[in-house]
Amino acid sequence: MKLIGASLQAHLALPSSKSAVLVKITRPDGEIFGFTQHDRRIVYNNVTYLTGDESADLSDLEHTSNLDVDNAEVSGALNDTILEDPVEAGLWSASRIDIYRVNWSDLALGHEVLGSGELGEVKHDGRRYNVEFMGRTHKLGRIVTRAYLPSCDADLGDARCGVDRDALALNGTVASTTSARQFTDAGSIAVASDYFTYGKVRWLTGANINREMEIKEQTNLGSPGTAEFELQLSMYYAIAVGDTFRVWPGCNKLLRTGLNEYLGDCKVKFNNVVNFRGFDQVPGIDKMLRPAGADGPV
Repeated sequence: MKLIGASLQAHLALPSSKSAVLVKITRPDGEIFGFTQHDRRIVYNNVTYLTGDESADLSDLEHTSNLDVDNAEVSGALNDTILEDPVEAGLWSASRIDIYRVNWSDLALGHEVLGSGELGEVKHDGRRYNVEFMGRTHKLGRIVTRAYLPSCDADLGDARCGVDRDALALNGTVASTTSARQFTDAGSIAVASDYFTYGKVRWLTGANINREMEIKEQTNLGSPGTAEFELQLSMYYAIAVGDTFRVWPGCNKLLRTGLNEYLGDCKVKFNNVVNFRGFDQVPGIDKMLRPAGADGPV
């Protein structure tokens, strides 16, 4: 049931109402943007809702009573408000979106909530962008139960893991780079190979400042404190010599790497076996399909 003020409800019930739809988008980095299809800008609750060519367009919002995902699209032209670079860098993906209806002639009446949710992947053709609006009920389709797998299902550093990930992070400076995915440190990362593999890097300075990326592989080059990093994906902007960054270690989420070989990161890297959340003793599919008596008991 939607809550709406009596005065606004009475106004919207009129044969001809002065209503306007407001679209508020809050990006993961905290930036807030407002758009409306009204013919003038509207300032509501300290947010300026843009209109015209600088605004977004909202398709008909579909509401269902059977908990299906609300279906809508947000589209518009790439302009000074929505630039191509932030779209390419993924800053708009997973943004929170709130859709209101107000009386533009009397904003004191409050608003009616038409929908809320998240933005999906943002696509563009160089001139216009298009993004799907996913209502809050889309989260009900996610699998949230635990699975019986040999790997740990906790995230490194969360409450179930217990490792203080921030205490293990290090700062570094780029000494050389071969691409937007590969670079070497200037000598401040004195750790063994693979210590930061599966971890993440956050850029502190340079063109990619405040952007993050997962680390595919980290290799110790042998020189004191010199490490080479390869990222899962290329950074949107080029990595330059002198850029500073902060790296967090990663975990392969394994306790054992083979039969009775307790060489997984949980044991060797973090000594955190007590909080291992996997099921490493569960027989694999090869044992389940093996003929009885072929190689001893399962």
